[in-house]
Amino acid sequence: MMNNDEIYSRWVEIQRQRIKEWQRTNSKKKFVGERGYLHFDGKVSFKDHIDSGGHSINDLLRNGANVVKHKFLPFIRDDQRVRKFRDKNEFTPLGDMRKHSQRFPTIKNRPIMYAAHRDACIYSMYGQILHESYETQILKDGVADVALAYRRIPQKDSGSNKSNIDFANDLHRMILSYDHVGILMADMSHFFDTIDHEKLSMRWAELLGVNELPADHAAVFKSLTRFRYVFKKEVYSALALTPDQIITLFKKRNGALTSPKVYNAKISKAGLVRQNKSGRGIPQGSPISGLLANVYMHDFDLKMNEYVMARGGYYARYSDDIVVLIDESLLKEAYDFMKSLINEDKIEINDKKTDTFTFDKATGQFENGLDILGILHPFNKKQYPQYLGFIMKEDGMLVRSNTLSRRFRGKDRLNSKRWEYFKLAQHKTGSKAITRQVRKVHAKIKKQSS
Repeated sequence: MMNNDEIYSRWVEIQRQRIKEWQRTNSKKKFVGERGYLHFDGKVSFKDHIDSGGHSINDLLRNGANVVKHKFLPFIRDDQRVRKFRDKNEFTPLGDMRKHSQRFPTIKNRPIMYAAHRDACIYSMYGQILHESYETQILKDGVADVALAYRRIPQKDSGSNKSNIDFANDLHRMILSYDHVGILMADMSHFFDTIDHEKLSMRWAELLGVNELPADHAAVFKSLTRFRYVFKKEVYSALALTPDQIITLFKKRNGALTSPKVYNAKISKAGLVRQNKSGRGIPQGSPISGLLANVYMHDFDLKMNEYVMARGGYYARYSDDIVVLIDESLLKEAYDFMKSLINEDKIEINDKKTDTFTFDKATGQFENGLDILGILHPFNKKQYPQYLGFIMKEDGMLVRSNTLSRRFRGKDRLNSKRWEYFKLAQHKTGSKAITRQVRKVHAKIKKQSS
Protein backbone atom coordinates (compact mmCIF):
# COMPACT_ATOMS: atom_id res chain seq x y z
CA MET A 1 0.00 0.00 0.00
CA MET A 2 1.30 3.44 -0.93
CA ASN A 3 1.89 5.98 1.82
CA ASN A 4 -0.29 9.09 2.05
CA ASP A 5 2.28 11.34 0.44
CA GLU A 6 2.36 9.17 -2.70
CA ILE A 7 -1.40 8.83 -2.71
CA TYR A 8 -1.83 12.57 -2.29
CA SER A 9 0.47 13.35 -5.23
CA ARG A 10 -1.41 10.91 -7.44
CA TRP A 11 -4.78 12.31 -6.33
CA VAL A 12 -3.69 15.89 -7.11
CA GLU A 13 -2.54 14.87 -10.60
CA ILE A 14 -5.85 13.12 -11.29
CA GLN A 15 -7.79 16.20 -10.15
CA ARG A 16 -5.59 18.39 -12.36
CA GLN A 17 -6.33 16.24 -15.41
CA ARG A 18 -10.06 16.18 -14.72
CA ILE A 19 -10.20 19.96 -14.37
CA LYS A 20 -8.45 20.31 -17.74
CA GLU A 21 -10.94 17.87 -19.24
CA TRP A 22 -13.89 19.86 -17.85
CA GLN A 23 -12.45 23.10 -19.19
CA ARG A 24 -11.89 21.55 -22.62
CA THR A 25 -15.48 20.30 -22.85
CA ASN A 26 -17.04 23.42 -21.24
CA SER A 27 -18.37 21.25 -18.43
CA LYS A 28 -19.73 22.96 -15.32
CA LYS A 29 -18.24 20.32 -13.02
CA LYS A 30 -16.01 21.64 -10.26
CA PHE A 31 -13.23 20.35 -8.07
CA VAL A 32 -14.67 18.56 -5.05
CA GLY A 33 -13.71 21.36 -2.63
CA GLU A 34 -15.35 24.04 -4.79
CA ARG A 35 -18.79 22.55 -5.23
CA GLY A 36 -21.65 25.03 -5.25
CA TYR A 37 -23.05 24.78 -1.74
CA LEU A 38 -22.48 26.61 1.53
CA HIS A 39 -21.11 24.78 4.56
CA PHE A 40 -19.59 25.47 7.96
CA ASP A 41 -16.16 25.85 6.39
CA GLY A 42 -15.08 27.84 3.34
CA LYS A 43 -14.51 26.29 -0.06
CA VAL A 44 -11.15 24.73 -0.89
CA SER A 45 -9.80 26.09 -4.16
CA PHE A 46 -7.76 23.65 -6.23
CA LYS A 47 -5.66 26.42 -7.76
CA ASP A 48 -5.05 28.44 -4.58
CA HIS A 49 -5.07 25.74 -1.90
CA ILE A 50 -4.23 22.37 -3.43
CA ASP A 51 -2.14 22.97 -6.54
CA SER A 52 -0.06 25.69 -4.86
CA GLY A 53 0.82 23.35 -1.98
CA GLY A 54 0.77 26.22 0.50
CA HIS A 55 -2.36 25.48 2.49
CA SER A 56 -3.07 23.52 5.68
CA ILE A 57 -5.26 21.10 3.71
CA ASN A 58 -2.08 19.77 2.08
CA ASP A 59 -0.55 18.78 5.41
CA LEU A 60 -3.81 17.15 6.43
CA LEU A 61 -4.06 15.00 3.31
CA ARG A 62 -0.37 14.06 3.17
CA ASN A 63 -0.27 12.64 6.68
CA GLY A 64 -2.52 9.80 7.81
CA ALA A 65 -1.92 10.72 11.46
CA ASN A 66 -3.47 14.13 10.80
CA VAL A 67 -6.52 12.48 9.25
CA VAL A 68 -6.92 10.41 12.43
CA LYS A 69 -6.96 13.60 14.53
CA HIS A 70 -9.17 15.52 12.11
CA LYS A 71 -12.59 16.56 13.43
CA PHE A 72 -15.11 15.92 10.69
CA LEU A 73 -17.94 18.44 10.58
CA PRO A 74 -21.58 17.30 10.43
CA PHE A 75 -23.10 16.76 7.02
CA ILE A 76 -25.75 19.26 6.02
CA ARG A 77 -28.90 17.39 5.07
CA ASP A 78 -31.14 18.87 2.40
CA ASP A 79 -34.15 16.73 1.61
CA GLN A 80 -35.00 16.90 -2.09
CA ARG A 81 -38.75 16.63 -2.55
CA VAL A 82 -39.47 15.62 -6.12
CA ARG A 83 -42.98 15.87 -7.53
CA LYS A 84 -43.55 12.78 -9.66
CA PHE A 85 -45.43 13.32 -12.88
CA ARG A 86 -48.69 11.37 -13.12
CA ASP A 87 -51.32 11.57 -15.85
CA LYS A 88 -52.72 8.09 -16.35
CA ASN A 89 -56.04 6.49 -17.15
CA GLU A 90 -58.19 4.92 -14.47
CA PHE A 91 -57.41 1.44 -15.81
CA THR A 92 -54.08 -0.06 -16.87
CA PRO A 93 -53.68 -1.44 -20.42
CA LEU A 94 -53.91 -4.87 -18.77
CA GLY A 95 -57.35 -4.05 -17.33
CA ASP A 96 -56.51 -3.37 -13.65
CA MET A 97 -57.87 -0.29 -11.88
CA ARG A 98 -55.13 2.11 -10.72
CA LYS A 99 -54.91 3.62 -7.25
CA HIS A 100 -55.14 7.39 -6.80
CA SER A 101 -51.37 7.68 -6.16
CA GLN A 102 -50.71 5.91 -9.47
CA ARG A 103 -52.89 8.30 -11.47
CA PHE A 104 -51.98 11.68 -10.01
CA PRO A 105 -48.79 13.52 -8.91
CA THR A 106 -47.04 12.28 -5.75
CA ILE A 107 -44.08 13.57 -3.75
CA LYS A 108 -40.86 11.56 -3.33
CA ASN A 109 -38.43 12.57 -0.60
CA ARG A 110 -34.69 11.96 -1.10
CA PRO A 111 -32.30 12.93 1.75
CA ILE A 112 -29.04 14.27 0.30
CA MET A 113 -26.06 14.90 2.59
CA TYR A 114 -23.42 17.54 1.84
CA ALA A 115 -19.96 17.14 3.36
CA ALA A 116 -17.90 20.10 4.57
CA HIS A 117 -15.48 21.20 1.85
CA ARG A 118 -12.30 20.05 3.65
CA ASP A 119 -13.99 16.77 4.56
CA ALA A 120 -15.02 16.33 0.92
CA CYS A 121 -11.35 16.54 -0.10
CA ILE A 122 -10.51 13.78 2.39
CA TYR A 123 -13.34 11.59 1.12
CA SER A 124 -12.27 12.20 -2.46
CA MET A 125 -8.65 11.23 -1.80
CA TYR A 126 -9.51 8.09 0.17
CA GLY A 127 -12.06 7.30 -2.50
CA GLN A 128 -9.21 7.36 -5.01
CA ILE A 129 -7.35 4.75 -2.96
CA LEU A 130 -10.36 2.45 -2.91
CA HIS A 131 -11.24 3.20 -6.54
CA GLU A 132 -7.93 1.91 -7.85
CA SER A 133 -8.10 -1.24 -5.72
CA TYR A 134 -11.73 -1.81 -6.66
CA GLU A 135 -11.11 -1.42 -10.39
CA THR A 136 -8.20 -3.85 -10.18
CA GLN A 137 -10.36 -6.35 -8.29
CA ILE A 138 -13.38 -6.29 -10.63
CA LEU A 139 -11.10 -6.60 -13.66
CA LYS A 140 -9.43 -9.62 -12.06
CA ASP A 141 -12.82 -11.15 -11.20
CA GLY A 142 -14.23 -10.56 -14.70
CA VAL A 143 -17.06 -8.26 -13.59
CA ALA A 144 -15.76 -4.91 -14.87
CA ASP A 145 -18.92 -4.48 -16.99
CA VAL A 146 -21.36 -5.36 -14.21
CA ALA A 147 -21.42 -2.40 -11.78
CA LEU A 148 -22.35 0.54 -14.01
CA ALA A 149 -23.01 3.46 -11.65
CA TYR A 150 -20.44 5.77 -9.97
CA ARG A 151 -17.70 4.77 -12.41
CA ARG A 152 -16.08 6.20 -15.52
CA ILE A 153 -16.71 3.58 -18.22
CA PRO A 154 -15.35 4.73 -21.60
CA GLN A 155 -17.11 4.16 -24.89
CA LYS A 156 -15.16 2.02 -27.32
CA ASP A 157 -15.65 4.31 -30.33
CA SER A 158 -15.45 7.87 -28.98
CA GLY A 159 -13.40 7.49 -25.80
CA SER A 160 -15.93 9.58 -23.85
CA ASN A 161 -17.54 8.02 -20.80
CA LYS A 162 -20.87 6.24 -20.95
CA SER A 163 -24.00 7.81 -19.48
CA ASN A 164 -27.34 6.37 -18.43
CA ILE A 165 -28.51 6.88 -22.03
CA ASP A 166 -25.76 4.58 -23.27
CA PHE A 167 -26.44 1.94 -20.62
CA ALA A 168 -30.18 1.95 -21.39
CA ASN A 169 -29.50 1.79 -25.12
CA ASP A 170 -27.05 -1.10 -24.65
CA LEU A 171 -29.65 -3.06 -22.70
CA HIS A 172 -32.38 -2.36 -25.25
CA ARG A 173 -30.21 -3.58 -28.11
CA MET A 174 -29.24 -6.66 -26.13
CA ILE A 175 -32.87 -7.56 -25.44
CA LEU A 176 -33.75 -7.23 -29.12
CA SER A 177 -30.80 -9.47 -30.06
CA TYR A 178 -32.46 -12.50 -28.42
CA ASP A 179 -34.99 -14.65 -30.24
CA HIS A 180 -36.76 -15.16 -26.95
CA VAL A 181 -35.69 -13.93 -23.51
CA GLY A 182 -36.93 -13.36 -19.97
CA ILE A 183 -36.27 -9.98 -18.35
CA LEU A 184 -36.02 -9.48 -14.58
CA MET A 185 -35.75 -5.97 -13.15
CA ALA A 186 -35.47 -5.33 -9.42
CA ASP A 187 -34.91 -2.40 -7.08
CA MET A 188 -33.28 -2.46 -3.64
CA SER A 189 -35.23 -0.81 -0.83
CA HIS A 190 -33.51 2.19 0.82
CA PHE A 191 -30.16 1.03 -0.53
CA PHE A 192 -27.76 3.53 1.08
CA ASP A 193 -29.71 3.53 4.35
CA THR A 194 -29.41 -0.24 4.84
CA ILE A 195 -25.71 -0.87 4.17
CA ASP A 196 -24.43 -2.91 7.12
CA HIS A 197 -21.42 -1.27 8.81
CA GLU A 198 -19.71 -4.48 9.91
CA LYS A 199 -19.85 -5.96 6.42
CA LEU A 200 -18.73 -2.68 4.86
CA SER A 201 -15.72 -2.49 7.19
CA MET A 202 -14.76 -6.06 6.32
CA ARG A 203 -15.01 -5.45 2.56
CA TRP A 204 -13.12 -2.17 2.81
CA ALA A 205 -10.27 -3.98 4.60
CA GLU A 206 -10.32 -6.86 2.10
CA LEU A 207 -9.95 -4.39 -0.75
CA LEU A 208 -6.87 -2.90 0.95
CA GLY A 209 -5.46 -6.38 1.55
CA VAL A 210 -5.41 -6.02 5.35
CA ASN A 211 -7.14 -7.75 8.26
CA GLU A 212 -8.42 -4.53 9.79
CA LEU A 213 -8.62 -0.93 8.66
CA PRO A 214 -5.55 1.27 9.27
CA ALA A 215 -6.17 4.09 11.75
CA ASP A 216 -6.69 6.80 9.12
CA HIS A 217 -9.06 4.64 7.06
CA ALA A 218 -10.89 3.73 10.28
CA ALA A 219 -11.34 7.44 11.04
CA VAL A 220 -12.81 8.05 7.60
CA PHE A 221 -15.00 4.95 7.95
CA LYS A 222 -16.33 6.12 11.31
CA SER A 223 -17.20 9.56 9.95
CA LEU A 224 -19.25 7.89 7.19
CA THR A 225 -21.04 5.29 9.30
CA ARG A 226 -21.60 7.06 12.63
CA PHE A 227 -22.10 10.21 10.62
CA ARG A 228 -23.42 13.38 12.18
CA TYR A 229 -25.77 15.69 10.32
CA VAL A 230 -27.90 18.81 10.63
CA PHE A 231 -30.92 19.85 8.62
CA LYS A 232 -30.27 22.75 6.28
CA LYS A 233 -33.52 24.54 7.15
CA GLU A 234 -32.78 24.34 10.88
CA VAL A 235 -29.25 25.70 10.35
CA TYR A 236 -30.41 28.66 8.27
CA SER A 237 -33.13 29.39 10.83
CA ALA A 238 -30.76 29.17 13.81
CA LEU A 239 -28.29 31.51 12.11
CA ALA A 240 -31.15 33.84 11.09
CA LEU A 241 -29.79 34.05 7.55
CA THR A 242 -31.83 36.19 5.17
CA PRO A 243 -32.01 35.44 1.43
CA ASP A 244 -29.76 38.44 0.74
CA GLN A 245 -27.18 37.23 3.27
CA ILE A 246 -27.18 33.78 1.69
CA ILE A 247 -26.58 35.29 -1.75
CA THR A 248 -23.73 37.39 -0.35
CA LEU A 249 -22.11 34.31 1.19
CA PHE A 250 -22.40 32.46 -2.13
CA LYS A 251 -20.58 35.27 -3.88
CA LYS A 252 -17.71 35.26 -1.40
CA ARG A 253 -14.83 33.16 -2.65
CA ASN A 254 -14.39 31.32 0.65
CA GLY A 255 -17.67 32.16 2.29
CA ALA A 256 -18.59 29.93 5.25
CA LEU A 257 -22.00 29.77 6.89
CA THR A 258 -20.62 30.95 10.21
CA SER A 259 -17.56 31.08 12.46
CA PRO A 260 -16.51 28.12 14.66
CA LYS A 261 -17.54 30.09 17.76
CA VAL A 262 -21.07 30.75 16.49
CA TYR A 263 -21.31 27.17 15.21
CA ASN A 264 -20.60 25.83 18.72
CA ALA A 265 -23.12 28.16 20.33
CA LYS A 266 -26.02 28.08 17.87
CA ILE A 267 -25.65 24.70 16.18
CA SER A 268 -23.72 22.22 18.30
CA LYS A 269 -24.79 23.28 21.81
CA ALA A 270 -28.30 24.03 20.57
CA GLY A 271 -28.82 20.32 19.95
CA LEU A 272 -29.26 20.56 16.18
CA VAL A 273 -26.62 17.92 15.45
CA ARG A 274 -27.97 14.38 15.05
CA GLN A 275 -26.00 11.14 14.69
CA ASN A 276 -26.57 7.83 12.97
CA LYS A 277 -26.32 5.12 15.64
CA SER A 278 -28.27 2.39 13.86
CA GLY A 279 -25.28 0.31 12.74
CA ARG A 280 -26.50 0.66 9.17
CA GLY A 281 -26.44 3.26 6.41
CA ILE A 282 -24.03 5.77 4.88
CA PRO A 283 -24.80 9.34 3.76
CA GLN A 284 -25.99 9.58 0.18
CA GLY A 285 -24.21 12.44 -1.56
CA SER A 286 -20.64 12.29 -0.23
CA PRO A 287 -17.78 11.99 -2.77
CA ILE A 288 -17.11 8.41 -1.67
CA SER A 289 -20.60 7.01 -1.01
CA GLY A 290 -21.26 5.67 -4.51
CA LEU A 291 -17.94 3.85 -4.60
CA LEU A 292 -18.56 2.36 -1.15
CA ALA A 293 -21.92 1.08 -2.36
CA ASN A 294 -20.16 -0.72 -5.22
CA VAL A 295 -17.51 -2.09 -2.85
CA TYR A 296 -20.25 -3.36 -0.55
CA MET A 297 -22.08 -5.08 -3.42
CA HIS A 298 -19.00 -6.70 -5.00
CA ASP A 299 -19.60 -10.19 -3.62
CA PHE A 300 -23.24 -10.02 -4.71
CA ASP A 301 -22.22 -8.84 -8.19
CA LEU A 302 -19.67 -11.63 -8.49
CA LYS A 303 -22.03 -14.44 -7.44
CA MET A 304 -25.00 -13.09 -9.36
CA ASN A 305 -22.95 -12.66 -12.52
CA GLU A 306 -21.51 -16.18 -12.25
CA TYR A 307 -25.00 -17.63 -11.81
CA VAL A 308 -26.51 -15.76 -14.77
CA MET A 309 -23.53 -16.19 -17.12
CA ALA A 310 -23.49 -19.96 -16.47
CA ARG A 311 -27.06 -20.02 -17.81
CA GLY A 312 -26.31 -18.00 -20.92
CA GLY A 313 -27.75 -14.74 -19.62
CA TYR A 314 -26.72 -11.18 -18.77
CA TYR A 315 -26.54 -9.37 -15.42
CA ALA A 316 -25.88 -5.72 -14.55
CA ARG A 317 -26.47 -3.37 -11.61
CA TYR A 318 -26.81 0.40 -11.76
CA SER A 319 -26.65 1.50 -8.10
CA ASP A 320 -29.80 -0.09 -6.63
CA ASP A 321 -31.32 -1.11 -9.99
CA ILE A 322 -30.73 -4.75 -10.97
CA VAL A 323 -31.38 -6.22 -14.41
CA VAL A 324 -31.14 -9.85 -15.54
CA LEU A 325 -31.70 -11.31 -19.01
CA ILE A 326 -32.19 -15.07 -18.85
CA ASP A 327 -34.25 -17.91 -20.30
CA GLU A 328 -37.92 -17.47 -19.43
CA SER A 329 -38.06 -20.86 -17.69
CA LEU A 330 -35.38 -19.68 -15.22
CA LEU A 331 -36.94 -16.35 -14.21
CA LYS A 332 -38.41 -17.61 -10.91
CA GLU A 333 -35.23 -19.50 -10.03
CA ALA A 334 -33.08 -16.42 -10.81
CA TYR A 335 -35.38 -14.23 -8.73
CA ASP A 336 -35.19 -16.59 -5.72
CA PHE A 337 -31.41 -16.83 -6.03
CA MET A 338 -31.10 -13.04 -6.20
CA LYS A 339 -33.24 -12.60 -3.09
CA SER A 340 -31.23 -15.16 -1.12
CA LEU A 341 -27.99 -13.35 -2.00
CA ILE A 342 -29.33 -9.90 -1.23
CA ASN A 343 -30.65 -11.07 2.15
CA GLU A 344 -27.11 -12.16 3.06
CA ASP A 345 -26.08 -8.52 2.62
CA LYS A 346 -28.97 -7.43 4.85
CA ILE A 347 -30.61 -5.51 2.02
CA GLU A 348 -34.14 -6.07 0.76
CA ILE A 349 -35.65 -6.18 -2.71
CA ASN A 350 -38.64 -3.88 -3.17
CA ASP A 351 -41.21 -6.20 -4.73
CA LYS A 352 -43.44 -3.24 -5.55
CA LYS A 353 -40.76 -2.14 -8.02
CA THR A 354 -39.90 -5.60 -9.33
CA ASP A 355 -40.78 -6.12 -12.99
CA THR A 356 -40.64 -9.21 -15.17
CA PHE A 357 -41.19 -9.48 -18.91
CA THR A 358 -40.70 -11.87 -21.78
CA PHE A 359 -39.73 -10.77 -25.27
CA ASP A 360 -40.37 -12.75 -28.45
CA LYS A 361 -38.59 -11.53 -31.59
CA ALA A 362 -40.95 -13.48 -33.87
CA THR A 363 -43.98 -11.53 -32.68
CA GLY A 364 -41.97 -8.44 -31.73
CA GLN A 365 -43.88 -8.18 -28.45
CA PHE A 366 -43.15 -7.76 -24.76
CA GLU A 367 -45.39 -9.53 -22.26
CA ASN A 368 -45.59 -8.80 -18.56
CA GLY A 369 -44.53 -11.88 -16.61
CA LEU A 370 -44.88 -10.70 -13.00
CA ASP A 371 -47.17 -13.66 -12.26
CA ILE A 372 -44.23 -15.98 -12.95
CA LEU A 373 -42.59 -14.73 -9.74
CA GLY A 374 -45.75 -15.10 -7.69
CA ILE A 375 -45.80 -11.37 -6.93
CA LEU A 376 -49.34 -10.03 -6.67
CA HIS A 377 -49.08 -6.33 -7.47
CA PRO A 378 -51.61 -5.89 -10.31
CA PHE A 379 -51.42 -2.10 -10.14
CA ASN A 380 -47.70 -2.21 -10.79
CA LYS A 381 -47.92 -4.26 -13.98
CA LYS A 382 -46.24 -2.47 -16.86
CA GLN A 383 -46.52 -3.11 -20.59
CA TYR A 384 -42.83 -2.52 -21.28
CA PRO A 385 -39.49 -2.65 -19.40
CA GLN A 386 -38.36 0.66 -17.91
CA TYR A 387 -34.70 1.30 -17.20
CA LEU A 388 -32.68 4.40 -16.23
CA GLY A 389 -35.39 6.81 -17.34
CA PHE A 390 -36.36 5.07 -20.58
CA ILE A 391 -39.20 2.84 -21.77
CA MET A 392 -38.12 -0.02 -24.02
CA LYS A 393 -40.48 -0.99 -26.82
CA GLU A 394 -40.09 -3.37 -29.71
CA ASP A 395 -39.82 -0.51 -32.22
CA GLY A 396 -37.59 1.86 -30.22
CA MET A 397 -37.20 3.72 -26.92
CA LEU A 398 -39.16 6.48 -25.23
CA VAL A 399 -38.34 8.76 -22.31
CA ARG A 400 -40.31 8.06 -19.13
CA SER A 401 -42.85 10.70 -18.13
CA ASN A 402 -41.13 11.20 -14.76
CA THR A 403 -37.84 11.91 -16.51
CA LEU A 404 -39.51 14.43 -18.77
CA SER A 405 -41.33 16.20 -15.95
CA ARG A 406 -38.14 16.64 -13.90
CA ARG A 407 -36.52 18.37 -16.85
CA PHE A 408 -39.42 20.81 -17.16
CA ARG A 409 -39.62 21.93 -13.54
CA GLY A 410 -39.22 25.67 -13.06
CA LYS A 411 -39.57 27.82 -16.14
CA ASP A 412 -42.36 27.19 -18.60
CA ARG A 413 -40.31 27.23 -21.79
CA LEU A 414 -38.30 24.69 -23.71
CA ASN A 415 -34.86 26.26 -23.53
CA SER A 416 -31.74 24.90 -25.21
CA LYS A 417 -30.31 23.40 -22.00
CA ARG A 418 -33.43 21.35 -21.42
CA TRP A 419 -33.47 20.23 -25.02
CA GLU A 420 -29.83 19.13 -24.90
CA TYR A 421 -30.48 15.93 -22.97
CA PHE A 422 -33.37 14.86 -25.18
CA LYS A 423 -31.49 15.62 -28.38
CA LEU A 424 -28.61 13.51 -27.11
CA ALA A 425 -31.00 10.70 -26.15
CA GLN A 426 -32.65 10.85 -29.57
CA HIS A 427 -29.26 10.79 -31.31
CA LYS A 428 -27.84 7.88 -29.30
CA THR A 429 -30.97 5.72 -29.33
CA GLY A 430 -32.16 6.57 -32.84
CA SER A 431 -35.64 7.23 -31.44
CA LYS A 432 -37.79 9.43 -33.67
CA ALA A 433 -40.53 9.85 -31.11
CA ILE A 434 -38.68 11.77 -28.40
CA THR A 435 -39.20 15.28 -29.82
CA ARG A 436 -42.97 14.75 -30.19
CA GLN A 437 -43.07 13.18 -26.75
CA VAL A 438 -41.30 16.14 -25.13
CA ARG A 439 -43.72 18.64 -26.67
CA LYS A 440 -46.74 16.59 -25.64
CA VAL A 441 -45.68 16.22 -21.99
CA HIS A 442 -44.59 19.87 -21.78
CA ALA A 443 -48.06 20.92 -22.96
CA LYS A 444 -49.65 18.79 -20.24
CA ILE A 445 -47.43 20.23 -17.51
CA LYS A 446 -48.07 23.76 -18.70
CA LYS A 447 -51.81 23.12 -18.70
CA GLN A 448 -51.71 21.68 -15.16
CA SER A 449 -49.75 24.67 -13.82
CA SER A 450 -52.01 27.28 -15.43
